[in-house]
Amino acid sequence: MCPPMQPMGGMMCSDIGDNCPYGNIQCTCLAFGGGGPTWRCNDCPAMQPMMGMQCQNMGGIPSHCVYGANQCTCFNGSWNCAMCPAQAPMDGDNCQGMGGLICPYGGMTCSCFGGNWNCN
Repeated sequence: MCPPMQPMGGMMCSDIGDNCPYGNIQCTCLAFGGGGPTWRCNDCPAMQPMMGMQCQNMGGIPSHCVYGANQCTCFNGSWNCAMCPAQAPMDGDNCQGMGGLICPYGGMTCSCFGGNWNCN
């Protein structure tokens, strides 16, 4: 559930994968490193970027932007866009070319990082 006002980056959140737009700023509830999930807010392009288009990571954390059913992640200087599978993948399944996806499935969230799905 999205807060009525844009949260501060780094504030605790509860539902990994929640994405909330505030104008061109999008805040996503992510779990990076230790501790619980926190809000990561990024300045996203108004229109979905083209695959491979240049981008800049903010603070070393991949920018995550949602455009309808598509998600785009700025990683290593270029945009990678993909759509979540209709069915939840199996934990550990291959997800090459879909890096950065955070897909909610009922009470489970599956993330694609490093070429494999991580579902919890």
